[in-house]
Amino acid sequence: MTDANHDKPAAETDRNDPADPHDGADPPAVATAPRTAPVRKKRAPIGQWVMVGVILAVVGLVGSTFKAGQGALVYSKYVDEVMAEPGRYQSQGELRVEGMVQTGTVQNSSGSREFRFRVERNGRSMPVRYVGIVPDTFREGIGVTVRGRLLASGEFDAREVVAKCPSKYEMRAAQQRGERMPGDMLGTPAPGTTR
Repeated sequence: MTDANHDKPAAETDRNDPADPHDGADPPAVATAPRTAPVRKKRAPIGQWVMVGVILAVVGLVGSTFKAGQGALVYSKYVDEVMAEPGRYQSQGELRVEGMVQTGTVQNSSGSREFRFRVERNGRSMPVRYVGIVPDTFREGIGVTVRGRLLASGEFDAREVVAKCPSKYEMRAAQQRGERMPGDMLGTPAPGTTR
């Protein structure tokens, strides 16, 4: 027995093969994707980059106000408030305390940068220790703000002293009492002094 398809050309054999699903049809064409331009990523508008920069700057500023172990807030209180509940403020960390430099309490050795004085308000006072250069306007009877920590001993360890500028009326009253003003702020010497 001979194969009937053996003598036929190959192309004809394939077309008449009963097992061929195309049954004599041409093979299907392979689909190819059309060529397109390469896809480019969209860039963010410049406005978005500016906004990102502003947000980062704000975060940086807020972060820079924090110190290791401290919050950004520094409490500001009057002396009488602090001395009414000193234990409460000893645990608060750094704070600002406002009051008047109590007359007769300023102690400073000649040539030393250490100052000890009391700050008072409404009949309550607090001892303060400060090492540094005090402002030119610092003196007894003037309003000050001290910044630092209240120690367990009740003494305030100041790292900054800010003296409030007296009004011209307070300065004139002080001059009439014979006090010399820092830098002759009013331009007139205190009584009994010469230029």
